[in-house]
Amino acid sequence: MSNSELSPAYILRLPPELHDRIIDHLHTDTPALDACSLTCRSFLPAARFHRFRHWKLQLSSKNSAQFQQLLLNPHVTLAKYIDFLMLQYIAGDRRWQEDMAEMLPALSHVMKLRLYATDLQPSIAIHLADLTSSVRTLEIGTILITPTFVHLLTFITAFPNLHTLAFIGPISSVTPPTDADSPEPALPTLSAPLDDLRLTDHFHYLPQFVRWASAQGLFARLRALSFYHGLSDKDTDGPDALFAALGPTLEHLNIINAYSENALPLPLARCTRLRSLAFTRLSFPLCTPAGWVWPLPALLTQVETHSVERVALTLTYAHPTLLAHFGWVAQLEGPLSRPEFDGLKELIFELPVTQLRDIQGDVEEAIRSEIPVLNARGVVVVRFF
Repeated sequence: MSNSELSPAYILRLPPELHDRIIDHLHTDTPALDACSLTCRSFLPAARFHRFRHWKLQLSSKNSAQFQQLLLNPHVTLAKYIDFLMLQYIAGDRRWQEDMAEMLPALSHVMKLRLYATDLQPSIAIHLADLTSSVRTLEIGTILITPTFVHLLTFITAFPNLHTLAFIGPISSVTPPTDADSPEPALPTLSAPLDDLRLTDHFHYLPQFVRWASAQGLFARLRALSFYHGLSDKDTDGPDALFAALGPTLEHLNIINAYSENALPLPLARCTRLRSLAFTRLSFPLCTPAGWVWPLPALLTQVETHSVERVALTLTYAHPTLLAHFGWVAQLEGPLSRPEFDGLKELIFELPVTQLRDIQGDVEEAIRSEIPVLNARGVVVVRFF
């Protein structure tokens, strides 16, 4: 049957689950989701689920008042679809507090909260009390902690059902961290079943956080870590303490942003049970200066365990002119041909298809030709996304 012969009645005889599955593939296509929501009543739940599940609230933004009206309208069911909320918090702003007091009780379905704060005061946990029980993932962006590390922990431990904690931006403070040998103040206790951690090396309190998390037994059950690397080149105490605590149990490590030659060295030799190692958000400078060294091969050289089965590299920017020479791929052959990687089953390259749409075949062939030994082992996988 041709497309022209498909009547609406015939389409609607398809199972509803199949309709939902088709709409799922449109989750990033806003115009298509809008069209689906107006097509028929059965398309509406799936279309609204993807159309409204992510929402960003920024104080004083033009859409804040409109969002508040929609959210509080008893005839609008928008709130139940929102499960990811990005929120900009401005301390001491009475308007923010009043707006949140009205809106947050309606957002009981939010499971993922991303917070950006100019000042993380303890009172923020009180303002967000209506979200604390539903949130499973907490992402903390660029914040300034005032005045102490205890306030940060007080906020984190206010979420009793937290599974994922992510610091996705620089965490700084107007109060310098206490000396490592100074006695610790009384710290809050973690009761949440936290099992996924994402940290950054630009975190002034990283050594203190590692000691607190170790005392809470967090690292004993943690198997996966994402680490934002390359934001700081000053202090190695934090990463050293982190990998010393996690090394014996860590199985899955994702190093994000590993492109800076000035980035802190990571003591990967401490990770004795690694099964998978991923490098995401990789990029290259538009103009590589003389003597520029790609740090990833050096990081791979530090791996001393024989348990790694999977290494994945994801490039966020791959302009054809930057891929004219694949010397960066050839640099991987030496570190990954060491006996420590004899158990390697997959070496995955993931590249953005939108920038390489017309030369995918050439790119894959060039990558494989640069690492003939690994390619001969049948472990090389090239994907486009």
